[in-house]
Amino acid sequence: MLFPNNDGAISSKTPEFHAIILAGYGNNLDPLVDDEKGVHKALLPIGNQPMVSYTLQWLEEARVFDVLFITPQSHKAAIQHHLSSSNSSWPSLRVELESVDDEEAESLGAADLLRMFADRIHSDAVVLPCDFVPPPSLPLNLLLNAHRVDVEDPVITALLVETGEEIKDGPMPTLMGLHAQSNTLLFVDDNADPDDDVSLRMNMLWRYPRVQLTNRLMDSHVYIFRRTIFDLLQQKDDISSVREQLVPFLCKLQYQPRRREKYGPIINPNANMQELALEHSTTYTASPAQTQRASKEHPIHHSIVSTPFSPRSGASTPAVESVPASQIADEPEEPPSDHPIRCNVVVHRLKDGYAARANTLGTYFELNRQCLRTTATAPVTGEGIDPKAQVSPDSLVGASTRIAERTTVKKCVIGKHCIIGKNVRMSGSVLMDHVEVHDGAKIENCIVSSNCRIGKNASLRDCHLQTGWVVDDEASHKGERLKRFEAYEDED
Repeated sequence: MLFPNNDGAISSKTPEFHAIILAGYGNNLDPLVDDEKGVHKALLPIGNQPMVSYTLQWLEEARVFDVLFITPQSHKAAIQHHLSSSNSSWPSLRVELESVDDEEAESLGAADLLRMFADRIHSDAVVLPCDFVPPPSLPLNLLLNAHRVDVEDPVITALLVETGEEIKDGPMPTLMGLHAQSNTLLFVDDNADPDDDVSLRMNMLWRYPRVQLTNRLMDSHVYIFRRTIFDLLQQKDDISSVREQLVPFLCKLQYQPRRREKYGPIINPNANMQELALEHSTTYTASPAQTQRASKEHPIHHSIVSTPFSPRSGASTPAVESVPASQIADEPEEPPSDHPIRCNVVVHRLKDGYAARANTLGTYFELNRQCLRTTATAPVTGEGIDPKAQVSPDSLVGASTRIAERTTVKKCVIGKHCIIGKNVRMSGSVLMDHVEVHDGAKIENCIVSSNCRIGKNASLRDCHLQTGWVVDDEASHKGERLKRFEAYEDED
């Protein structure tokens, strides 16, 4: 299904960038997502707007108009309805909605999906998840420009975001290596053991002797890929995940000559012609590094970095020790210039605004809180709000919601068509559409899905409720996920 712009025209000109939005199941958002009731991750509200709306708006503001939207088959109808009904919100976008079989969607990784639809992409691609919510201070053009102006023509430009304090139910930290001076991403290790030292490859240190190790940055899953990466995926059909396999593979190509010799011609198809021209040029002179390699004058001892990794600490200081060259698996070698490959990185700092993926309960909750800071600034009033109710200015209340007298609402996001009774106390919570809260109930730090009913004088604290859940009168729950067939307390 193609949704053209307002004038009905669909351009045949090859765009500078083609966007690919990946919208999966969102298993880490259980019990908020509910396929049986048609509650899908891409349409979960943040600040009373479906989270994918932020992604689409981000693309239009950057003038990336051609969008391929990939989702499981069972989600397609709901997402198509949202795109059709909200088309005027993004008048310039041309969204092509495609789906994959539900069973395949469960087993395929992001790289598999890119490989499946590679023939649709004829330019560099902006690959992004449906759940990334950027702050106003982070325009997509910042990333696009970094990719455009880089003189080394990177094969990938990745966006990393700085994390704040530890968030309950948030993502696990990832150990990353960067070369800050050149904005180069060197490695990504999701499986780093906090109790083990980190071993770095010598051929990486040979080229990048100053490596910054950090676990305070998160991969946003927003990437700009050179078009030839799709050709690489056709050759490397064993790569299934973008984050866990493709990005680490591309990082290694920067400093592993043998891999680069094999796969470099696919990524840089014109490099062979450039190399031949240089060899026949009368002004071409081999670099000192190439001369050194030719004479094989390697030193006897080299440095290897071994540094402890703490899962919630900042970047640690590497400890350098001298070891015999015979104990090093990788012979240090200056990378040749025949197939230059570089992975560019843009880092968004926390001081410039909170950015995250809403792919865990913790980050979903935090993004709603951050939304209140940027959008909820005026007193909340309306026909349905009783004059004797107290709704703080740092709250959001959806259309047609009624709030009765002597009710207090602080730092909450309340959806549309909700009914809040008398003497209710709510703070720091998210209520989706069509929620009923009866008299005297207390709700603190909870996420209440749509169509839930909270009984009279019930008490909820630190709970997450599935769509349509009913809390009995006088009931009390703390730290629970309330869903069909099970209600269990979270482990500490």
